[in-house]
Amino acid sequence: MKPIHIRPLLFAVIYLLLVNIASAKRIEMTLVGSTPADAPIKSLLGIAANKNVDFIKWDIDLINEDNGGPKKFSLTVNYGVSQPNTLGFINGGEKLNVNGSYSLQTGNIYRLSNGISFLQVNNNIFQLLSHDGSLMKGGGGWSYTFNRKDPVAVTAKAISLVSTAFAPGDKSTQVIFEGRTPCMEIAGGNQMAVKEDCFKLKWKFTLNRNPTTLQPSSFTMRQVDGTAKEIEGKWTIIKENTAIIYKLEPSVGVTFYLMAGDYNVLYFVDKNLNLYQGNKDFSYTLNRRILN
Repeated sequence: MKPIHIRPLLFAVIYLLLVNIASAKRIEMTLVGSTPADAPIKSLLGIAANKNVDFIKWDIDLINEDNGGPKKFSLTVNYGVSQPNTLGFINGGEKLNVNGSYSLQTGNIYRLSNGISFLQVNNNIFQLLSHDGSLMKGGGGWSYTFNRKDPVAVTAKAISLVSTAFAPGDKSTQVIFEGRTPCMEIAGGNQMAVKEDCFKLKWKFTLNRNPTTLQPSSFTMRQVDGTAKEIEGKWTIIKENTAIIYKLEPSVGVTFYLMAGDYNVLYFVDKNLNLYQGNKDFSYTLNRRILN
């Protein structure tokens, strides 16, 4: 009878166990984005309220355990004062790591154990939520939108969280939405002439409503990619299934479409009403400016 070599067999068993343990954990998805640093977000992340922070870069791994264990997340943020003419921070900024568990709740809401919640707008785009469950509104520089690092096929159209473009009782005759987005994808899809090295676009939409009927009337679009351009036109509101769409028809050029997330947040969509996919630096999101 041939002798059994125990040591190689033992090593093989240990190796298989380690492989199985490693495979039991898998990253469901990684979300990235750059957002403002308003007080509620600072508080949730444990950043001092009086600390000077221009914006925050996010990297979130959502991890599932195939053995039925709790869903976990690993969050890394980089924050600080913006380095002029770059996408980074002065002296590299500061970093913070947070680990914990998360749950997926009704309405495609992801809730992290540290109190942060975000809504899945579609398979690739997610919006941070305020404490009351509404979409968190950003500013003209950054939005509270995350983008899936490795996009997947979109299986369902995004929907608006509101049934009308304006809240009941909103008699504003002029509203402004603004933001910064990536450049090349939307430029290519809308026949826009931009520089070869264009990586972001600044937008400002001034939407006017008829003072008597409060129906959409005219608009002015200011778009900056190094040089400013202003275009005027007419806008209307259309309903597409469960989505509210702002249709902006300029006097010159192609029509733009924006989908209402709610009363304060809009998303760029293409002519087929598909959401544009952002990146780690900018999202295709516009935020309503509060007028005095």
